[in-house]
Amino acid sequence: MRKIDTPDGLFHDGNSATGELGTILSAAWLNAVQEEFVSVVEAVIGPLDPNDNSQLLAAIKKLAWGGIGDARPSTLAGYGISDGVKKDPQGNVGIGVIPRAWGAQYPVVQQNAKTVYAADANSSYYGTNWYHTQGTHKKLGDGYSLVYQQDSSTGMHIWKSAVSGLAESIVEWTAAMTLDASTGILDVPAGITTKTPVAGDVSTKAATTEFVLGALFGSGQTWQSFAVGTQRLVGTTYYNATAKPIVIAIGWYMSTSALYYMHVQGVVAGEAGGNGAALVRGQLFVIVPSGAAYLLEQSTGSLAIEYWSELR
Repeated sequence: MRKIDTPDGLFHDGNSATGELGTILSAAWLNAVQEEFVSVVEAVIGPLDPNDNSQLLAAIKKLAWGGIGDARPSTLAGYGISDGVKKDPQGNVGIGVIPRAWGAQYPVVQQNAKTVYAADANSSYYGTNWYHTQGTHKKLGDGYSLVYQQDSSTGMHIWKSAVSGLAESIVEWTAAMTLDASTGILDVPAGITTKTPVAGDVSTKAATTEFVLGALFGSGQTWQSFAVGTQRLVGTTYYNATAKPIVIAIGWYMSTSALYYMHVQGVVAGEAGGNGAALVRGQLFVIVPSGAAYLLEQSTGSLAIEYWSELR
């Protein structure tokens, strides 16, 4: 674009008192300005019409309003935008889709064909494949329906699901579970199959504090004394039938050389005794895994067994 041909590029008034002349509008500058206007009209509207003095205004409106005409559009489509966020007359918003007509109490954001985010006076909802219309819930498309609700009036988290069905069929919700935010109690309705973790289960899943503490070695276990000669015998095989490892503690003494071995799962896991004629006392500690066999074997000599205790 060409500026006026003055030293400072500005227009100046003449001054008769000083004899200063006003800015002279040259043909070159006037033609340049004319071509600026003409180029807009011809590019947007088309050929110039010497009988229409509103062509420049029409061209500006068309550029600003997406080429629709004299009236300013009220929708994105009116501006020629077909891939933007869409809003229905109720104020619901669709991302990549025109939102379904929901009931008046639900402001809604619908993403793609089946995902919805809704709210009412007390709750917010995140759901898949459902919408509310005329007092009932219906499916947006074929398949299952699911919803998660946060209810501020009760402090409850609520999960629901519905069986698979066709689009526009009525949704019949089944409660899957609820979580009371004030008490921390998770409630799973009767008839819903759940899997409770058990000791030895290494699969990834949620576990309660009670379960974690119960799985710890020593938690829930007590020391128990067994009578030597009746309840526990040398040379007899026993089994750890509990769900946790147990600890064997045996107190012994000797006055002559003797040697005993403790076998766990067929492997020597400890020994008691030694060589010498002096009185010697000792203890034997062994851990026995769940389900494993254990046996105290007399190898040489004779030990006096004072006690046999087990943490189980």
